[in-house]
Amino acid sequence: MKTEIELRNATGREFTRIIGEKSRTYFFPDCSVIVKNILWINIGNSGHRLLDSDGICYYVPYGWVSLKWEVEDNAPHFSL
Repeated sequence: MKTEIELRNATGREFTRIIGEKSRTYFFPDCSVIVKNILWINIGNSGHRLLDSDGICYYVPYGWVSLKWEVEDNAPHFSL
């Protein structure tokens, strides 16, 4: 189960709560980025901003060639 983290957003950007997603992997031509237990996401013009259940913030710029995610048991495969 994910730890609940309060989102402290001072950017004016809109974040969406992620429910039921275990992890997501962004594939770039030369590397990949894995983010587990995402709680919040902002989909902006230049990339994704993410907050995980450990309170770690990520910025993943656009340019990936594919994206995959794994959902928790019985969670919707597609939502947002």
